[in-house]
Amino acid sequence: MTRLFFALDINPQDKRAIATWRQHYLALPYKAIAEENFHITLAFLGEVSTWQQQALIEHAGKLAHHIKVAQNNVLHLTHCGLFKKPQVLFLGLTDTPMWLKSLAAQLSEKAIQLGISQEQRPYYPHLSLYRKAKTPESHLSCNLTLEISSFSLYQSISTANGVQYRALSTWLLTKPV
Repeated sequence: MTRLFFALDINPQDKRAIATWRQHYLALPYKAIAEENFHITLAFLGEVSTWQQQALIEHAGKLAHHIKVAQNNVLHLTHCGLFKKPQVLFLGLTDTPMWLKSLAAQLSEKAIQLGISQEQRPYYPHLSLYRKAKTPESHLSCNLTLEISSFSLYQSISTANGVQYRALSTWLLTKPV
């Protein structure tokens, strides 16, 4: 069994911009998410068997073939928020494009078909900045733009130095030029 999740990939330049913004505007004493781990989750899967993983990879490939984002692959992070129970401080989007909602929904639906439980709450795309956060910092707004060109199936690996995310498969979302 492997601990997996689907996520939008954030390019290195955007990761750097987010980390710089966090350092400048939101330097807090909480557990900071490592810059290399920045992502926007599409579907958290948890522990997945080898056959489930193969079925998910096949399904994601079919979805990526049909969901090609032409010129509208930009997401705008606009505000800070706090998920109180898991104590996660995040950057959120004011508007979620239809392609993103659809991709997340279809990945979650396939997981359910494969016997992988999924949360029943509405999809809320966000980029986590801190864990073990106590205050919402909701008064802070931001204007960060992300260029999204792919999504991946990630493995979450716990190490002595913290969690690491390793992309197992990646799919392009943009049409070739």
